[in-house]
Amino acid sequence: LQPVPGATPAGSNVLQALKARGMRGFRLEQNRETGQWRCICSIPDKQNPTLRQNYEATGATDEEVLQSILARVEGEHR
Repeated sequence: LQPVPGATPAGSNVLQALKARGMRGFRLEQNRETGQWRCICSIPDKQNPTLRQNYEATGATDEEVLQSILARVEGEHR
């Protein structure tokens, strides 16, 4: 998997939503061979901010993986 230098994900609004939820680590990359996108990010636990919850998703588009992660984060943080 290769990072996409300077890529601006189609889901930049989703990125802003993840940042608003405290996202710390973030990596978005596309597999050159398959074209699949992969995203990994970490968000601190609300109960214990020293702990981080890691989220990972793969999909056909960058926006798809970002939406998938955001849906999981929102589901857990309600």
